[in-house]
Amino acid sequence: DLRGERCKRAASTQMTGLGRALLSLGISICGTVSSQSTGCGTSMPSQYSPGASTTDVQYVDNGAGASESLAFKLTLPADYDESTPSPLMLYFHGWGGSHTQCGSFCTSEAADVGFITVSLTGLGGSGWSSWNGFGSTASPGPLGAICEEGAQDYCYDDCGACDDGCWWTSCGDSVAQAAAMMDFIEASF
Repeated sequence: DLRGERCKRAASTQMTGLGRALLSLGISICGTVSSQSTGCGTSMPSQYSPGASTTDVQYVDNGAGASESLAFKLTLPADYDESTPSPLMLYFHGWGGSHTQCGSFCTSEAADVGFITVSLTGLGGSGWSSWNGFGSTASPGPLGAICEEGAQDYCYDDCGACDDGCWWTSCGDSVAQAAAMMDFIEASF
């Protein structure tokens, strides 16, 4: 089938370390997809088209009772067919990054081997975007502060009180953000 061919092409593609690691994640997704999503076979939203990358906005509850608009980039493979399941790769940037950091890996390399790619931006605002990870918003922890003494003040508005200036990620619900994106993708593609 077409999806199987895409997986074979992806597995045989030579890429750099990060590319191979991210593509491995995609291959495991591809290998476990056994049925079509609810969006498969329906018309995709009009702002997206095969072979193109589109920057769009996702509105996410930031954990402080407000909605934060976060940019993401969705790329469809050139041979995207609305009636055929495609493997999906989600890209999560590092601390302080954005949806732009995946670069050509998301916009061409992964798409060239049949992946739908979505590069997300974490909560936290410009220059502070992050993903809420275990322990990163619980300073001081059992062993003390999670920042070096005298480090920059890493306090996020969505965390409320930040006693020692060392809560270096957003307190927003990153899992809910990713789940909302997955729901959107499943319903639309």
